[in-house]
Amino acid sequence: MAHGAWTERLLAGAACVPAAVAAVRLPPLASVALLGLILLVTVTALTRSHRRLVSSLREAAAS
Repeated sequence: MAHGAWTERLLAGAACVPAAVAAVRLPPLASVALLGLILLVTVTALTRSHRRLVSSLREAAAS
């Protein structure tokens, strides 16, 4: 049922890798700002996939 959400989940997880590498190399304030941006993008992507999944489940239940 959740096969459509895997793309967003993998992309959100993959976005954390460059953030971790950059956090080691950047000054503390810049790494916190970068981490905040990465987390914002991750939350947005996962929220979008969750809404799409809930919509699909509701349509399937209505049928």
